[in-house]
This record gives sequence, C-alpha cells and structure tokens, in this order.
Amino acid sequence: MRIRGVAATVTRNYFRWGLQSDAYNADRIEENRGPNSILFGIGSAGGVVNTLTKRANLTRDFRRVSFTIGSYDSYRGTLDVNQSLLDGKLGVRLNAVYSQQNDYREHAFNDTQRIHLASTWQPRQRTRFRIDYEVVEIENIGVRPAPAFNGVSGWLDAGAPIVQSVQTSNLGALGLTRYNVSQRRITYVGNLDAVYNYQGQNRATGNGNVILDRSLADYTVNPVGGFNRRDANLQNLTAFWEEKLFDHTFLELSHNVQVPNRKSFVSGQGRTGNATLYADPQAFLPNGSPNPHTGDLMFEGGRWTTATNRQKSHNTRLMLSHELDFGKWGNYRLAGMGEYEWRKELNHNWVEAWEGRLFNAAPENDQNQVWRRFYVTSGDWGTYHSGTGPINGLLQNIPDPTTPGRMLNSTWVPFSRGGQRDNIERQTTLLFGSHARYFRDRLVLGFGFRKDELELDVRQSERDPVTNEWSLGAPGIVPSHEEFSGTTRTLGAVGHATRNISLFYNFSNSIDIPNTAHLILPDGRVPPTSEARG
Repeated sequence: MRIRGVAATVTRNYFRWGLQSDAYNADRIEENRGPNSILFGIGSAGGVVNTLTKRANLTRDFRRVSFTIGSYDSYRGTLDVNQSLLDGKLGVRLNAVYSQQNDYREHAFNDTQRIHLASTWQPRQRTRFRIDYEVVEIENIGVRPAPAFNGVSGWLDAGAPIVQSVQTSNLGALGLTRYNVSQRRITYVGNLDAVYNYQGQNRATGNGNVILDRSLADYTVNPVGGFNRRDANLQNLTAFWEEKLFDHTFLELSHNVQVPNRKSFVSGQGRTGNATLYADPQAFLPNGSPNPHTGDLMFEGGRWTTATNRQKSHNTRLMLSHELDFGKWGNYRLAGMGEYEWRKELNHNWVEAWEGRLFNAAPENDQNQVWRRFYVTSGDWGTYHSGTGPINGLLQNIPDPTTPGRMLNSTWVPFSRGGQRDNIERQTTLLFGSHARYFRDRLVLGFGFRKDELELDVRQSERDPVTNEWSLGAPGIVPSHEEFSGTTRTLGAVGHATRNISLFYNFSNSIDIPNTAHLILPDGRVPPTSEARG
C-alpha cells in the first residue's frame, strides 16, 4: 500500500499484517503519519495504515446479511451476527464473506473466503478478555498489464510467408527470426502433446510493442491464461487482556499469532516472451512431419516457476497508560509499551526443467528448462495464452527428439540461490509516549521515544554436491547473523491562537526494518535499516 506514492506499513489491530485485506470485518481504518506513527511500530515513510476489526457487542443482538452482484458475473455475500450471553458479560460475533470477483480479462478472477470470530468476556467491571480469530482462503489468477506484445507484425507486413525449409538469410524481409543455432530449444507443444527441438528453426517476428489492433488481439486477452495463479491462506489469532487498574490507569496484555502461507505459479518470470503473440511460418515440424499449425498464431515461453512462502510469527505486547489532571496546571497522559516479536519465513522457488539435467550440468539452466508452445484459435480470445503449464501436472514419458529411445520427464528444480531462504527474526521494542494539554487545550505538546533491536538469522541455499541443485540442506551452509538497532523520536506542538488560526510544529525520525529479500554485493549481506527524518 502507498500513501501519496510512498510505501506505508500495514497493520491489523496494530500488529503487522502482510496479507491482502478485506473490509468485511473492519470497524475502523486509520492512517497515522509523522509523529503518531511511532506509537504503532517500526513504520515506513508513508506512515502506518491500521485496521481495527469488529468486536463483539455485550449489550445487544443483531443479524445482518448482504449480497452484491457486479459485472462479469462477480458477486459477494457477507454475514454479520452478534449474540450477547450471560446477562451481558459475554459477547460473540461472527463475520464471514464469500467473494468471487471476475475481470473483463480472460481467466482472471479473485476468489476470497474469510471467517472472523470475535468474542468478549467481561467478568467484572474493570476486567475484559477478548479473542480475535480469522481464517482466510484466497485463490487468484492475475493479469499482465498489457493484453499481448507484438511478435508477428513484421511477418504479416511481409505477406505472412510460409517457408518449406529453414530460412537462414534475408530474414528481415520475410519478417522472420531464428532460434539459436547452437543451443537446444526443447519445446513441449500443448496442442500436439509432443516435444520438438526448435534449435535453429524459424519464427515470425514483430516490433515488440503492445498490440493495439483489436482484430489481432482483443483487450480481453490474458496471455498468462490459467497458469498465473497466486493462492494464499492465513490463520490469525489475537488474545487481549484489558485491565482498569485504577480510575485513570489502564493495562493491556496481548498476544498475536499469524500463520500465512502463499503459493504462486508464474509464467515467464521476469520476461515478456511468454506474453508475446507469435506465428509459426514453417510448413514442416522440426522432425520433418507436416505441420498442422502452419501459419497459426501462438504463444510460447520458458521459465515456468512455482514458489511457496511460509511464515509464522508470535508477538507479545504489554502496554500501560496513565492520565494525570492538575487543572489549570495541565492535563498529562503517559504511556509505555514493551514488545517482543519472533518471525520465521521459509521461501522456495522452483522452475520446471527436464529431469536428470540432460543438457547442462546446472539443473536450472535455460537449456534444461521446459519451453512450452500453445497455438491459439483465431478470434477465440479465451485461447490466446501460453497454455496451462505444469499447474495441471508435470510432463511424463515424452519421447526425446534429440536422443532416440530416451524418454523425457519434467520436474521442479530450485530456480536460484536467493530463491531458497530460511529467515528467523527476533525484534524487541520499548516505547514511551506522553501528551500534555494546557490553557484549556489551546496548547498541546507531544513527545515519543522508541527503541528497537532486531536480530536476523538468514540461511541461504548452496549447491548440493550430489544433485548440483540449490538446496537448504546442502552441507556446509553457515547462516548469517545480523543485528540492527535504532531509536525513533518525535516532538510536536499545536497552538490554537484563535478559533480559526492554529500553529503547528513537529520533528520526528523513523526507521524501517531491512528487506531480507535483498542482498548487497559483494559479500551478500542484508542491507541496513532505512531511516527518515522530517
């Protein structure tokens, strides 16, 4: 999330939140920037955007149901039920949502199922216990910003020539290009359920721009098809103990547990090739057989990847506040907080490759990766994509076009060293804040101080000596250990000179935790904390 173009930290009940949000169980959404943001954790320069979830009501019962329908067969239903029990000492509230959001782009959708249970027990006037529990399931197929890129206009402008043999010269005039003549191009053709070696073969070419001609590719085209899938699930549990120790003294002890998991499938990670519309100008297949798709439009590409991200965090927080009122000498509010958070994150990133590293010693090398081709049905925009990829299963027992008698099987292999990471973070925080009001609230002063200490253990993969794959289980891995610390201070004043004129002043600095997905060369260390001042 960004505020005025600057990244913001997102929290739920002031605990860090990293999953897609939904307003079905939101009671209030707040944005805190500048001096206020330090009260709610290490934050980005854009501030802190916090969602307070709905609480159980102790005094009344209610039932609410809503149903909404939208364009492209989208629909959404919500449920909000509250029940008061035990003569107003116990309240239970259930919120649920089912949302199917479709898009004008083919295959794209976002399917969300969430259940949120909140309960409040107040055994006596000064004591309150609350439980907040949420379960989330999200299924999503996204889109690329552009319908398709142009890999065919040069060929069309040349009259869409069909070639009987591989062309090696005058390619520009024919609107053609050639695959690398010295590198294998083992490609699975989904329409034919067969593998061919397109090494040195011809293909149509274009200007590489976004296609704007709707007769060539409609705006509804989604070249990633059904493969570009991103699913997530989450369990989130928070327990609160709220105690009114004295008339103006309050204590809160809370603990939050989050277990988010993500799984994604991406076609052509970091490449535009898989989203480029090409054409096949060849009359014959690479093995000499007649080509049943001569002159047909197609998508093709490699780097079919899947990734998992598994996280777990525990956060314990103790807060104490007190208010002092000295009449004409001012009103003072003091608050302190101590917090400890433990986070674990495990990442794996794989790419589809031919089993056995048959064409290069590095299993993830381009020559070992599976390339896929899919011919479209002209004008049927739902077929304009690069195929379903391995989301429906890996390839098994496919004859190898380069070695007679050998069968090919595809498998998942680790994509890169940095794609396999195991991180553990431990963060300790102490905070003090104060607020003073004078002259019937015409002068307001604020001060805050926060101290954070972060320990970070990062374990990255190394080559396995047997399989040569990047592996977190390879011998000799030494986790890196980093320690970061920082302080945040804020000082602000507001003076109301008249009913219509006020003067403001504030000074604050802030820090943000390092991005553990980034490493600084040449030693591969995690970047330092970022700092801001204003």
